[in-house]
Amino acid sequence: MTIRSSLLRFPAVRAAVGLAVGFGAAAVTFLAVDRYGTDVDAELRVVVQEDLDHDGYCATIREGGRALRVADDAEGWRCGGFVNGMWSPVALDFEALCVWQFGTSALPRENTADGAFSTVCIVPG
Repeated sequence: MTIRSSLLRFPAVRAAVGLAVGFGAAAVTFLAVDRYGTDVDAELRVVVQEDLDHDGYCATIREGGRALRVADDAEGWRCGGFVNGMWSPVALDFEALCVWQFGTSALPRENTADGAFSTVCIVPG
């Protein structure tokens, strides 16, 4: 009796061989990832960009726009400017600022625990 005929004749043997092959392949995969890593590591590398242009961004969303700090933390930034002749400050949108200044893949991240200048823009590498 050949191996092939045994596999076709006895479902339990076929199941056991399938499980052995599956677990063997999983073990080899886990060992390879553990030893050599994955491409996910490359996605974790980031490039921190230079200082943010708060005023430049605010000028694009408000007439005569300027960046203002109303508190000494990242949440304290406002874009002030005129809307229909009225001075109208709004919270600064750091996601939009990063995209405006560094491109569509840029994201805001907190660089330090607190402070008005704690937010930086990163570009995933």
